[in-house]
Amino acid sequence: MVGVPHSTGCPLCRERRIKCDKATPSCTQCRKYGRPCPGYTRTFRFQDEGPGLERRHASSASTTSEQNRPTSNAASDAAAAAAAVVRDNALAMMHREQVHAQQTQPQAPSNIEDFSFGFNSGFDASLSHSMQATHPVADINTLIRTIFHTHYHHNLFRLSPETITSTHPEESRYQFQAASTACLISIYSAHASNDPSRLKTSRYLYAQALREVVAGLYSEAALSADMLSAIMNLALFEMFARTSPGAWAVHVDGVRRLMRSRGAEGHMGGLAKGNFLLFRGFLVLAAFEQEGRCFLEEEEWRALGWGVAREDLARGAGGMARWVDVEERVFGEVVRLPGLVGEARQVGRGGEGERLGREIRRVRQRLVQLGTELQAGMEAQTPRVRVAGVTMPDRAPWLLLQGVESAVALLDGLLARRRSDGRFRPFRVACALNEGPAAMPHIEGITWLDQVASSFGMIGVMVVDGQ
Repeated sequence: MVGVPHSTGCPLCRERRIKCDKATPSCTQCRKYGRPCPGYTRTFRFQDEGPGLERRHASSASTTSEQNRPTSNAASDAAAAAAAVVRDNALAMMHREQVHAQQTQPQAPSNIEDFSFGFNSGFDASLSHSMQATHPVADINTLIRTIFHTHYHHNLFRLSPETITSTHPEESRYQFQAASTACLISIYSAHASNDPSRLKTSRYLYAQALREVVAGLYSEAALSADMLSAIMNLALFEMFARTSPGAWAVHVDGVRRLMRSRGAEGHMGGLAKGNFLLFRGFLVLAAFEQEGRCFLEEEEWRALGWGVAREDLARGAGGMARWVDVEERVFGEVVRLPGLVGEARQVGRGGEGERLGREIRRVRQRLVQLGTELQAGMEAQTPRVRVAGVTMPDRAPWLLLQGVESAVALLDGLLARRRSDGRFRPFRVACALNEGPAAMPHIEGITWLDQVASSFGMIGVMVVDGQ
């Protein structure tokens, strides 16, 4: 095992195998290449030289093992390609933040020392520490409990200790974790306090987080559950900040790509399972934005949902566990909606339109039945949940029922736009995440993002006329 020093040049130059002059704020090669320079971080990678030496001196008897290598290489190449797309998107957003910083505030905030538009000094832990001292929320677990109060406590019995451990930014295992946590805490506090200076600071922290995520996507942690959490934090940041239209969906697409590269089996437990359970409604919404099927509709991901549900039901959690079965059945229908909407946009005349119309009506009928089941369950026994040792009403089943009703209304909107020839009049899907909290119904004590998560993304989604 030997320590192999990486080049101190920027990651893009290392990737292209060219010499980097390490100019600031961006190197000459990146300027020529027309890409934002991700900066310079010196790291050491420890690699085992044994396998390389064995391959170098292998005999012809190794032919059989070589024949088995392409499948593994193909999977590795697919994962690398997914990480590269996520990295390129993050680089583009980082470049946009650099331009924004130059246009709106040529000088860095006074509490950031030696700030440069390339963020070459790395994550500013001192700024994160000072931020925590003045912000009402200081760790990611407290923040998630605050933003997703209903969804979090309803699913708490399903989460592992690793998922719910309080983590301050400086206690994170990776800098990309620390940076993404800090920017999310900052933007939430800025909105809660309506403080413009905190809002400005959150944008600087966001830019740093993008840089750290880009660097992390070059490392062995690129497909880790920690990286998934970091990119989810960036998506949540954009849901608050809305720096550009649809920016949240870019990060959610990054989550999708990394999850698919990890495979469903990589989300059976620990932090990855928590990511899957708490975030899947946002993945459905992103599929609407991309006008295609949601990957969670695929068989292996359906099997994952039911697999973790059976494990959680086997553990039991009193009255909480009785909702798991109906929730999974609701999600099984909701996850189909982006695909049905996409088909409705593309369907032609004739039999295909008839088939699609029948399928939409079947899904609608099952959702209506599930809504009736939810309603009956709540009437039979008032849902309750324990929060900090206090038993209180659990509003998650009610929010899920609102989501079911919204999903039925969406399908009704599709059917109302179906013409006699089987095609559909021009329409689009309006999503509350693009409009902000003002587009969501006001429900006392429940945040707008909690409504989205608890309804699998359905509250605030509707079909409207137009392209």
